[in-house]
Amino acid sequence: AQHPEFFERACAEVRSQLGGDAPHPSELGKLPLLEHAIDESLRLFPIVPFGARIASEEVDLGEHVLTRKARVLIPFATLHHDPEVFAEPRRFDPDRWLGPDPPPYTYLPFSAGLHMCIGVPFAKQSMLITLAMLLRRHSLQLPSSLRVDRHTTITMSPRPGVPVEVLPPEQMPRRARIQGSVRDLVDLDS
Repeated sequence: AQHPEFFERACAEVRSQLGGDAPHPSELGKLPLLEHAIDESLRLFPIVPFGARIASEEVDLGEHVLTRKARVLIPFATLHHDPEVFAEPRRFDPDRWLGPDPPPYTYLPFSAGLHMCIGVPFAKQSMLITLAMLLRRHSLQLPSSLRVDRHTTITMSPRPGVPVEVLPPEQMPRRARIQGSVRDLVDLDS
């Protein structure tokens, strides 16, 4: 809703691919733009912003040595904002996912390897179906002005939440003025 030009493209994709029907899981591959929007949202705002690991052996890490059994915190949110991997890392750009996938272990919204969330397929399918169902019948808009702060514990979420206005489908959303610590992760003015 904060990016009307992309929102319009996503709505057009959903309506042209699904018409007025509810999406069937087999049709979700017809919604690459919507899937890219989800991937980009998870890159900017990973649900789990960091992960903890224990070194299985001693390792040199630059000028530092991690001893065997050292506890390591991996900042997923920081990895997702690495300008060497993601050009203009604070910009919401679902089209960046049209190119090659990022290198391994640089995009970890659900962790990776043995620690990867077993619910990834269900989570992504649920997000796609829910968004497709909303966008085929409605337009979504943020209030004209709001404050959104990051709340981080084991997970990261917006505080106090993000109210969304549900509009008729023909009404395109306007941009909102957003304040708060969420601006540390994403450029909301571009």
